[in-house]
Amino acid sequence: MMHAVLILSVLASVMPAMLYLLTVRWLGRLEREPLHVILLVMAWGAIGSTVVGLVTAGFIEDVMALYDPGLGAFGLTSFAFYVPLAEELAKAVVLIALATTHRLSHTTSGLVYGMAVGLGFAITENIVYGIHIFQSGGLEQWYVNTVVRTLFSATAHGVCSAMMGFALGWSQTRVPGQRRIVLGAVVGLSTAVLLHGMWNAAIFTGNATGNPFFSMATFLASPILLTMVSVLTWRSLRTERAILLRELTEESRHGLMPATHVRFLSAPRRERNAEDLARMIAPRRYVALAGRLALSRRLGRPEAELETVRTQIRALLEASASIKGEDAS
Repeated sequence: MMHAVLILSVLASVMPAMLYLLTVRWLGRLEREPLHVILLVMAWGAIGSTVVGLVTAGFIEDVMALYDPGLGAFGLTSFAFYVPLAEELAKAVVLIALATTHRLSHTTSGLVYGMAVGLGFAITENIVYGIHIFQSGGLEQWYVNTVVRTLFSATAHGVCSAMMGFALGWSQTRVPGQRRIVLGAVVGLSTAVLLHGMWNAAIFTGNATGNPFFSMATFLASPILLTMVSVLTWRSLRTERAILLRELTEESRHGLMPATHVRFLSAPRRERNAEDLARMIAPRRYVALAGRLALSRRLGRPEAELETVRTQIRALLEASASIKGEDAS
């Protein structure tokens, strides 16, 4: 029975997380995030950030206790500030590393990677709590705990980290120079810690006082957080389309691609059925290369890097044109 509980705990935690991540990854137009990188980021959230977060939280509490011995290990200050700060710092490590290496380069990638590391952390937390609840309260209590934590606690972890990723992605495309990562990290971490701290404070106060108001607050907070990240996702996808239209229109003016292709390349996936590209050799590759070129232009990448992508696009268009010519003859 324990093995079954463990497997079900993992599946209940992983499936909703992967559904969101794969959906946003599929909707993205600028650059599709590699699946193996998403899984590695989630693994860091599940293992690395869990360990680092626990160690950091303990260290912060020990240091603060030197200044205020009255601070309890499970006091409100600890639960609402030290623990969120430690956990969000641990999750932010991999996001900052991705931003530094330009893998996290815009808001959509920030949302994907941020949600991945947050949900990875929640997976481990849900499994640990699930096993403990099963051992102490039985199968029924495990079921209730798993549903509640998957719908609420996992959402909070994912959204808080997504805020961090979104801020880093926003700064990558809006802030010039080396300040971009610092500014994105400060704004994102502050937002994540604030949201996480408010969530933890409501839970702690509700458990300590028995006041149903705080339990209702956490219940209502989950759809609010989901709405928040949904709006950011929608806004991010709209921004991607604007970048594609602007940058590819400029490339089209210089003769890289037909103007009729720009609308297709910047359109949502459901609208990508233009006749102009029906006979392309590799339309998916064309879309990917165009997105990479538009993003590279937006980020101010070196001209040599841009020219490499342009060469690949030209070769693809020339090969498609030759195939069309052979069919016409």
